[in-house]
Amino acid sequence: MTRFLYSSFMFLFSLILISQEGITPLSGNLNYVYKDLSLTPENKVELNQHRPGSLLIPFRDDFYYACTAQYASKSLWRSDSSVYVNTGYPVAPPSIGVATFDGLNKHGYPYLPTLQNLGLSFPADTLCSNPINLFTTATSQTLLPTDKIALSFYYQARGFGEPPEQNDSLILDLYKPRQDSWNSRVWFTKGSSNPNLNDTTFKRVFVWLKDTAYLHDGFKFQFRNSATGAGDFDHYHLDYVYLNQGRDSISDTIYDDLTFGHIPTPFLKDYSAMPYQQYDPSEMAINNWVQLKNNYYQARNFYYEHKIYKESTGLQQYAYSAASSNIPPFKYNGYYNNPPFSNPVSQPTFTYKFPLMTDSTDFKIKHYLYRSGTTTDFFIENDTVIQRHKFRNYYAYDDGSAEGGYYVTGVNAKVALKFRVNKPDTLRAVRIYFDPAPLGSTEKYYFKIKIWYDGLGTPGVELAKKDTAYYPIFYKHGYKEVPEYVLPMPLPLDRGTYYIGFQQQVSTGLVVGFDKNYDSHTNLFYDSGSGWTPSSIRGSLMLHPVFGSLIPHPMSVGENSIRIHPFYSVYPNPSNEKFAIRSLKQSNASFELINELGQIVLQGPIQSLDFEIETHSIHSGMYVLIVKENGLPVEQQKIIIQK
Repeated sequence: MTRFLYSSFMFLFSLILISQEGITPLSGNLNYVYKDLSLTPENKVELNQHRPGSLLIPFRDDFYYACTAQYASKSLWRSDSSVYVNTGYPVAPPSIGVATFDGLNKHGYPYLPTLQNLGLSFPADTLCSNPINLFTTATSQTLLPTDKIALSFYYQARGFGEPPEQNDSLILDLYKPRQDSWNSRVWFTKGSSNPNLNDTTFKRVFVWLKDTAYLHDGFKFQFRNSATGAGDFDHYHLDYVYLNQGRDSISDTIYDDLTFGHIPTPFLKDYSAMPYQQYDPSEMAINNWVQLKNNYYQARNFYYEHKIYKESTGLQQYAYSAASSNIPPFKYNGYYNNPPFSNPVSQPTFTYKFPLMTDSTDFKIKHYLYRSGTTTDFFIENDTVIQRHKFRNYYAYDDGSAEGGYYVTGVNAKVALKFRVNKPDTLRAVRIYFDPAPLGSTEKYYFKIKIWYDGLGTPGVELAKKDTAYYPIFYKHGYKEVPEYVLPMPLPLDRGTYYIGFQQQVSTGLVVGFDKNYDSHTNLFYDSGSGWTPSSIRGSLMLHPVFGSLIPHPMSVGENSIRIHPFYSVYPNPSNEKFAIRSLKQSNASFELINELGQIVLQGPIQSLDFEIETHSIHSGMYVLIVKENGLPVEQQKIIIQK
């Protein structure tokens, strides 16, 4: 992503400068695949499930696969559909996973990046079904208007996203195969005149298909929205799409469906990810919240269990099972609040702790709902949820998604996140997901990475006061990649509590991705010039300190085998037309600069204690710099060339 939305967002920020911290919509989506969506492992299963020919009714989709894929299933929907399938934006959805309509295309970019007037609305996302045979059924029954064929669905405006205004809308169209024409706006809804109105309710829509022009092979239906196409604006969330015959608009409103509401909270008490060398069994959560719900009008008996697998081997590590229980209807009781089910980690029978690790490890956790001896569940697929815990080389509070952007106003304002170091370690870099929209230019607004000692519950004395100016990095490709800012020199930290963050230069604030589902706001602090203040906004900042051995990110060049030497430093990083290697001693040293393909693009001797390297001849990107003494590598770090 480059320089867009500047004037639009400057207008937006001019309205909110009176506040010191706030949330604003982002200009893009980190969870989209920016290049070819078919390349991602998460979507390979869906790509292979595409059916030849027309579908038969019933047609059902509740986007249950949102925890592993971000695009609509190609077995049901056209491949050019541009909605975002996710679990993070809806509030209390009918079942886990929704399709979100916004102002971004299928690659995560704005439809209209140069739009000046944010009050205007234009066509944006579409979600179109594959062809459906409404002429005959699987039993060769000819369908007639008297067969009570209907389409129903649920939708929510805003949720955890940005509210659609009156000019914005969600629209349903129906296709007439023989006439090769669309019946437009069969149903539609408009946004609210009050943009500050929260919407936590999913509304049901029921549409009869009585026109014989629909009852042919090749019928399709599509949802589309109009939105401010300048960014991640004007959200509508779609769920429980169901097309079938023999329906009733009054009695056919309740589904016998047990499901999850969201992905459960982490099994660690504070973090969603942490360095493997910092993990200790005391980091395990006391409890976690599993949002179980019964969409039926009567209580249903069910079982809950989860199983933990080591991702690298696929071997099961642990299994937990709760005894059967009756879950009351969600409509009257909300999410099921029975500790063995909703807080299973808190039970005495649950004693599992992640093992101590000697190398980076990921764990996959599968959560299950099931009934004994029955398969009457309306959506059996939404009875399973997949969750992952990462033990790499970084800390994270967020779940990897950003439903908004966090900012603090004021020149030289500071933002800090609290982290606990259990064992002496080395801070090497900080990953931050900055949103490019308010910046306008990557060369104009810089920031400085800051580290503070614990000051009795707030950031205290600043550590490592040597300032280096960094400019926000914006990847144009990748999947869930958070840009990394390497420290000029690795910083050893003793056991204890630290606050890691940044100090900005621009008064309107550097906007950082903000996860609204995992809440760690008690660990977030800001200083707009009046001293440190705890954040009052629930959620988690996408700022990840990197410790210990450098695991390649995002390149595949080996890094763990090289010792970081204290006699060399590189500045500036990122750099533009040149950078310098500063040495503390004269030695027989040389350097190699390696690109993302592992190719040496520059090399030569280091001829002085402050040796400059010209980069006119190479392209912008991330490189690995290797310093050698007497032909042996003694120093390695990443460097950003940004032109």
